[in-house]
Amino acid sequence: RNSIAICDRFIRTVQDKARVLMAAYKVPDTEWPWAYRHAAYLYNRLPTTTHPTASPMELLYGPTHVPNLSSLKTFYSAVYVVRRNESIGKFHNVAYFGRFLGYDPTTLGYGVRV
Repeated sequence: RNSIAICDRFIRTVQDKARVLMAAYKVPDTEWPWAYRHAAYLYNRLPTTTHPTASPMELLYGPTHVPNLSSLKTFYSAVYVVRRNESIGKFHNVAYFGRFLGYDPTTLGYGVRV
């Protein structure tokens, strides 16, 4: 019974973080899954009130897996995606404008809405 309460609290915490991300940056409702995934990503890498000296990632994998917080990006911030392997004319844009949505779990890249 106690483990169910802990799981429910975790889910509610991630949902609250995602809701704040959506409201703070005026993100369209279609990006809700990305906000939820980004909130969970942040939760796993930042210290919590129950463990203020270590992140959940450190507690799970040990002190050798301290997350690098210097590479965190702001959710839904403006980004430019460089056009590669495309024929770019002399007066055409070399990048697409987009919005940062989060970290892609399947690759080392980012999720961007262009």
